[in-house]
Amino acid sequence: MTEHIQKILGRLIATPEAFTAEDAHAALTQIMRREATEAQAAGFLVALKLQGMDTRADVVAACAAAMRGQALMVKFDDANSSWLSSASVVDIVGTGGDGHNTFNVSTASALVAAGAGCFVAKHGNRAASSNSGSADFLEKLGADLEQITPDTVANCLAYPRRINQDGAEGEGAFCFLFAQSFHPSMRHIAPLRKQLGIRTVFNLLGPMVNPTMPGRAIVGVASPAIGPMMAEALRLGGVRHGLVVCGAEGLDEISPAGITHVWTINDDESDISKKVLYSTIHPLEDFGIPVHPLTDVKGESASANAEIMNTILTTSESDLEERLVPIRDYIVLNTAALLVAAGKAQDFRQGAQMARDSIYSGRALRRLQDFVNFTKSQPAFTSSH
Repeated sequence: MTEHIQKILGRLIATPEAFTAEDAHAALTQIMRREATEAQAAGFLVALKLQGMDTRADVVAACAAAMRGQALMVKFDDANSSWLSSASVVDIVGTGGDGHNTFNVSTASALVAAGAGCFVAKHGNRAASSNSGSADFLEKLGADLEQITPDTVANCLAYPRRINQDGAEGEGAFCFLFAQSFHPSMRHIAPLRKQLGIRTVFNLLGPMVNPTMPGRAIVGVASPAIGPMMAEALRLGGVRHGLVVCGAEGLDEISPAGITHVWTINDDESDISKKVLYSTIHPLEDFGIPVHPLTDVKGESASANAEIMNTILTTSESDLEERLVPIRDYIVLNTAALLVAAGKAQDFRQGAQMARDSIYSGRALRRLQDFVNFTKSQPAFTSSH
């Protein structure tokens, strides 16, 4: 029988050395199910932080597992298993809270990566600390996000292949999973988090609770101190290949301005010490992309960012306004890394070229149009046909 959160909380405070990942899972599950009082929930979240347990990879992974356990998860149809499964799906997402308010680069890069052959199931939400969240951005691009449910995700990712728009099988697809639609139990947690007014373990869990359980991912963190823990927690949570990134400025993306810290996840390694490796990357040295200051890639409103995205996707390289080149390069930079993590590109330079090809061939635009069209009018097919 599972211990009650009251007893687990007592152990966390009195003998933290005896606190286990299983304790964290049990306590958070009770909080998510409303089996704990608000006082107990708040006490647990604060104690977890004060005892430093939110820096333990096994504890954070257990909290993510508890949150996924209460989510509306996506199941992929066996009929499509040869090409569409959790293992073949990728995501690119940040923890947020970096304070830099840059352009919606992870969502833009997800769309470009879809044009380059990836099946991207992007998990995200509305803006919390920035001008434009991924959901706000996509709505301004024309999508009806409420149409994406656990039952329609597989259909959405199969849509370009079904209509065979480009005559190329498995060219890739994009789908967005609006967090509030897939995590209904978070509705009663939100007021509690607001009342506490401090960052808790929940601020780390967003990138780890994608309902498609992607096997490959890029996750941005706002502090290099979090990087190693996040990489290990993602690996424990099922990510086989991926990158955890943090720009030297404390940016939760790959920085266009200079050095980015990287923790590479390779769960195929038999040597446990090599499953997560640290390195640094640089736009010019590793991608062949010019350096741009963060001031040149600042985000605006969701409407303005959507207009910029449409312009980049519909304008030839030679005709692109000079002011938009840094944002285009910022997108190419992060897309290139996602293509490497997804196993589509051998290195970052090849990934950068593939990203440009996706933009200037029109494939990235078509993947955006496919997604918008799918959300506007549900096609008359199921993923098993």
